Amino acid sequence: MIDKKALSTMADIMDGIVQSKEWAELQMNDPGIKAAESRLRRAMESARAYLPAEDYMELSDAQTGEVSAHCDVALLYGMRVTALIQAATANPSEMTRFLLERTVANR
Repeated sequence: MIDKKALSTMADIMDGIVQSKEWAELQMNDPGIKAAESRLRRAMESARAYLPAEDYMELSDAQTGEVSAHCDVALLYGMRVTALIQAATANPSEMTRFLLERTVANR
């Protein structure tokens, strides 16, 4: 189990990443993100006509929370993959042995 201090440190690191200029630039310029935002904006504007203001704001807040949750998981996954790549490249003979064993097992 990870202690609260370690979790707090990771949360601070993740906050630093998502508040960085590079992260903001990626979000503002990525074509996939821009297309998704545009689609969501159109859908939300259409929904506004049918929903009471309170329900509309709840929907908007829920969507923001979902995006934030996806970002958090993606960041943690990226960090995990980075650590795995570092471990594999630090031990190339183990990686080679694993690949050979996997090749033999799949025959």
